[in-house]
Amino acid sequence: MQPSWTEKLRDIQSITDAALSVLDPQSLLEALVERVKEALQADAAAVLLLDPLAGHLVATASSGLAEEVRQGVRVPVGQGFAGQIAVLGHPLVLEDVDRTKVANPILLAKGIRSLMGAPLLADGKVTGVLHVGTLDRRSFTQEDVDLLQLAADRAALAVQALAVPFDRAAAATLQCSLMPSVLPAISGLQMAARYVPGSGNVGGDWYDVFPLPSGEVCAVIGDVAGSGLRAAVIMGRMRSTLRAYAMETTDPAEILDRLDRKMRHFEPDAIATVLCAIFSQPLDQVRICAAGHLPPVVARPGEPARLAELPAGLLIGVPSAPSRQTTTLDVPQGTVLCLYTDGLVERRDRTLDDGLARLRAAVAAQDPETGCAAVMAAMSEADPHSDDVALLILRRDPRVLPGAVSPARNGTATAGPEWDLSWSGKHAIVTMPKEIDSTNSSRLYQALTSAAAHSPDVITADLTGTAFCDSAGVHALALADQRAAEIGAELRLATGHSPVARILRLTGMDQVLPQYHNVEQSLAARRTGLVSRCVDARVDAQDPDEFQEFKHPHDRPVGGDCQT
Repeated sequence: MQPSWTEKLRDIQSITDAALSVLDPQSLLEALVERVKEALQADAAAVLLLDPLAGHLVATASSGLAEEVRQGVRVPVGQGFAGQIAVLGHPLVLEDVDRTKVANPILLAKGIRSLMGAPLLADGKVTGVLHVGTLDRRSFTQEDVDLLQLAADRAALAVQALAVPFDRAAAATLQCSLMPSVLPAISGLQMAARYVPGSGNVGGDWYDVFPLPSGEVCAVIGDVAGSGLRAAVIMGRMRSTLRAYAMETTDPAEILDRLDRKMRHFEPDAIATVLCAIFSQPLDQVRICAAGHLPPVVARPGEPARLAELPAGLLIGVPSAPSRQTTTLDVPQGTVLCLYTDGLVERRDRTLDDGLARLRAAVAAQDPETGCAAVMAAMSEADPHSDDVALLILRRDPRVLPGAVSPARNGTATAGPEWDLSWSGKHAIVTMPKEIDSTNSSRLYQALTSAAAHSPDVITADLTGTAFCDSAGVHALALADQRAAEIGAELRLATGHSPVARILRLTGMDQVLPQYHNVEQSLAARRTGLVSRCVDARVDAQDPDEFQEFKHPHDRPVGGDCQT
């Protein structure tokens, strides 16, 4: 006995209700197509969901048409059977399938003779198509059509209800992966940050801090208009793009101008505010440019906090934006720079000036972690925020920096947390730690560049006691070599019998940096000017006096190499 229409409907309704409790859209759709196929006694059923950006229907779940999903079938909206349903927004029946009426070759290969499809409608918009097919020619009844449309409606509502938390989770995961999980350790610069989504919805707010090859430090904060997964995706693209441009120029205005051109070309609908601040290598100045972003709060020791005076700059994504301007501020030791997004200070029931006044009152020249806690408490005291909040506070360390000794103090040594810096005339010696990896490479780079800040003739990195160095350490040495060259100094390595010498050869650094068996040899060697020397410090070298010097690799004899 065939099940009644009411029984069929109850069967389909029960599966959507059960799947909703699991909160798994894919499981819902897979169970639904199986139940629809059985209820309508069809041979195949499939759901194709709309990709609105690409304008395609994408095969997402199927029963009897597994190839559709495995092969990632995409049907352009307006083409073929499913594409026509997406355009018309109502069910269609096709009793005789042929090549002129379907765009999906899998239906033909499977031998589907008759098709019936209905749109998935949510808030009056088509979000996909549900269709069934039979291997034998069949005349579908109006009752069949009504049942399929009801199943499609249930699927649409369920997918819409489930898409919100899943999109939110995806956006949160993406944003979490792009936010710095741990702010970088930069000698002389303290920092802390907060991020809180507004009303539980993740948006496009972000912050970032990263050292530059020049030894300068870039701090960024921004806010992409909108919320959800799309805003988080755009935020991620902007963050990566800005980092890339910061490697090419250290002028914040030029960085933001380039970012604006890129976003208007590739993301024409995106709008964002961004503030870019670059601290000089000694950290005594900061260059700032804002693209539609609220100005930072500056708090110097013994002075009330104030808003930095910056030229107004148009938002990222606004057409015909004029070139932006960079403003330079002095940063005495102990100075705090507070960067934030508008969700921290804007409320519907009070003016922006009131929010900014509250913020200035909460910011002080204190430890950034304490400062973040004080600001968040003060700004949430009146009423909770509904928008995302990103907060980044940076302070120039008021203490004497590790390794900041005068070259005139010959023979003295200053102990850092992981290294020693000593001087012999104009020759700086930096003793490296036992291990160099991603956890300390940036700090060691800062140690080498802090030595470079005192204009030495030569900097020797003593690696004779270093047993391990990974690619991050090699990269730090390469960047330090570039920094030394910029100030006219020469970076040398003392490797002795350290296993690091092998790593340097494998990475090609022995072709770049001159190496000596020990610090004494480096001290005794004359400066080479614009050419480098390469001394092979192989672990199995028996006699340091056998080391031979060569000029820069391109000046060596043909076929020659560093010898032992």
